[in-house]
Amino acid sequence: MTGIAVDSPCLAAIATAASTNIDFHGLNIAPKCGQNDVLSTIINSGQRFTYNVEIPANAPPGLYWYHPHIHGMMDGIVQGGASGAIIVEGIQNIQPAVAGLPEQTLIIRDQPVPGGPLPVIGSEVPSWDLTLNYVTISSCQDPQPCNPNQFVGDFKPAVLRMKPGERQFWRVADAASHTPLDLQLLYDGVPQPLQIVALDGVPVNAHDGTREGRTFTQTDIQLAPSARAEFIITGPSRSVQNAVFQTQRVSTGPLGDNHPTRPLFTIQTSVNTSESPVTIPRVSDLPDPQRFASLSDAKPSATRKLYFSEVLQDPNNPPWMCSIFPSGTV
Repeated sequence: MTGIAVDSPCLAAIATAASTNIDFHGLNIAPKCGQNDVLSTIINSGQRFTYNVEIPANAPPGLYWYHPHIHGMMDGIVQGGASGAIIVEGIQNIQPAVAGLPEQTLIIRDQPVPGGPLPVIGSEVPSWDLTLNYVTISSCQDPQPCNPNQFVGDFKPAVLRMKPGERQFWRVADAASHTPLDLQLLYDGVPQPLQIVALDGVPVNAHDGTREGRTFTQTDIQLAPSARAEFIITGPSRSVQNAVFQTQRVSTGPLGDNHPTRPLFTIQTSVNTSESPVTIPRVSDLPDPQRFASLSDAKPSATRKLYFSEVLQDPNNPPWMCSIFPSGTV
């Protein structure tokens, strides 16, 4: 609470189940009242509160997102869908490959599977349902509610319509509370190239922002909750029978949740599609020097080694060291 006055509008008397605030995730903005303070900002029902967010002019252009961040209560709120995308414009000036392309913003969230007990750990039954732009990718059979342990693998993906062979720029956020993703685009079962433009709101291979970045290509993208990826795809040709954007199985260890392979949406092509995504502008200027330019040349003032494990002790450290520094602590 350092620097916050007792009568600050950020400080509510108590936090309730209806309390909220906003975390502007990934943006390099001040952690202070009215901007990105999530530790002491508590806004209760019936109160008025104004955010005045000052995004630096040298912020990397790309995809960010916002969500409530009341500590101890944010899980249910985020799973309830209280999140959205923030786009800092100008990425075409650093990555000209996206200039003039149709743009799709895809927000993936998770939510509890309706009805029944939690799935057995290690099974193919998902621990959480996914949604794509609020369209539920249900793991249950009709009618609802259902028992997730009776799941038979009949996922119900969303649908994306586009022109055959059209190149598009997809901006994807993992806005889930619990679910990591391993994204892949398949045409008749064959993984398609994903031309990576930016990760976590930062254009790739454009370290100082004074020159054009260089994209790279791979056939899947792993995203932890809160991570974002921006990439170029080429839509299926008319000869493709089954085009699906999916998340592959993700293992989170013997005590983790179940994250099986499942479709997010199928692609339907038509030359006369009436759905017209927003188009990225043409290159308008030379890239500005970006925030944290030349950070790789900075000299560290201190170095630390962190040890993370799911076992009770580090076999490479003597027992006395593990008793002082238990696994997962520093």
